[in-house]
Amino acid sequence: MRYVTKFLGEHGFAAAQQGSFKFGTLEEYRSSESGHSRMSDDREGVATEDFQFTEGRADDVTIGGIRILNCNFEGNKIDFRRETQSNAFVACCSFGPYDRSTHIKIIKGQGEYQGNDDLGYYVVYDLGKLSVALHDWAARNFRCNVKLRGEQVRYAERAVHEEIGVIGSVPSQPSRDAIWNAIFVKPRFYSIENEFRFALFPEKLDFTNGKWLSIFAESRAIQSAICQTGRI
Repeated sequence: MRYVTKFLGEHGFAAAQQGSFKFGTLEEYRSSESGHSRMSDDREGVATEDFQFTEGRADDVTIGGIRILNCNFEGNKIDFRRETQSNAFVACCSFGPYDRSTHIKIIKGQGEYQGNDDLGYYVVYDLGKLSVALHDWAARNFRCNVKLRGEQVRYAERAVHEEIGVIGSVPSQPSRDAIWNAIFVKPRFYSIENEFRFALFPEKLDFTNGKWLSIFAESRAIQSAICQTGRI
């Protein structure tokens, strides 16, 4: 059996015990948070693509809406960088059963990571039951097709590296790999969170557009997925 643990404040803890599960948005976290604490990465959801021109020049290359004509480059690994703000509903937990040492680090901080002393409570979920409950809730509450993807966050470089010749064209939308990295990859100093993240988005989402409010999934099935609750 696999578990995930949510660290919460007093209000969120009370709501979670009643079967509520919050999905915030990447755009919300980018614009309203600061610092390096849980859910406060100002680069959340920024799809980053680094292009290198294999011949050291671009004769006629279009990247999105930008056309590059007869330009020479110095052979850097990054000749051209494109950043696109993407969005999705996200819910974040720590992977695994409750771990007191992880909880203390999230509250007090460590190194570059600034803690959040409001998160004194925790709720542990059966990951399998929670995933099914969230899928069922999404299917009932959205009029369009939605996708729910849950996976462990990787702690690495977010940027996707791509090579391009002297003549070529790159679509206006970021690559799918760049989008997934924007959602499921974070800087290494966040690794103490050992994060597992659910991302929820409409199937035909325009990733570059949308200012959405947080939403709360609520159901008896979500409540039934709870295995343990407590306070540090």
